[in-house]
Amino acid sequence: VLSVARDFAERLVQKQTGELKPLVQVAFEKSFARQPSSRELEASIQFVEAQAKVRAERKEDGAHVEALTDFCLDLRRC
Repeated sequence: VLSVARDFAERLVQKQTGELKPLVQVAFEKSFARQPSSRELEASIQFVEAQAKVRAERKEDGAHVEALTDFCLDLRRC
């Protein structure tokens, strides 16, 4: 499951424009065939930003991709 989430995150990063909003929207579209609600969008962005910050503070390689992997893993659990 983790490898599937990481692959999904890496595909999202390839489409990245520098903003999380479009990534979250694409992730929801691919996962649920719908756009996220405004509440889901805000919570998702906050989650990814918090995960990226923690991973960067730990000096993990690829902190941004790993944060997106965490997000994708959570989407797969829904």
